[in-house]
Amino acid sequence: MTYMPTFPTFVILLLAVIFLLTSLKVSSEYQRIAVFRLGIYFGIKGPGLIVVIPIIDKCHKFSIGDHGQLISDNIGKFKEAEVPVEYSTKIYVGSQIKVSGFVNNKIQVTLDDDQGRRIRCEKCGHEMRI
Repeated sequence: MTYMPTFPTFVILLLAVIFLLTSLKVSSEYQRIAVFRLGIYFGIKGPGLIVVIPIIDKCHKFSIGDHGQLISDNIGKFKEAEVPVEYSTKIYVGSQIKVSGFVNNKIQVTLDDDQGRRIRCEKCGHEMRI
């Protein structure tokens, strides 16, 4: 007599596989993933394969060269994520910045020199280089 899994067992196994697949994230060599746990900055992970908790963790991927804005002395805003940043040159709050590297749990930034060659849509925030 062969064992036939019941419908509830099949559903539980299917949900476990879906949970496992949604908890895996991958970042390449020049990218990092900023993890926010329950809305609070948890840290920068990567490169490579990382595991997050679905529903509880929210992830934002950052690449070297991404543009953002310095919103306080040590916080930068990239897209909708606000993350700790570190910089070595004089940068003023409100300046446009770009990602130059990653160190510890912070993103290294520099002043965005080519600000004049970009157009930003005020409605959606999309930026385009010209």
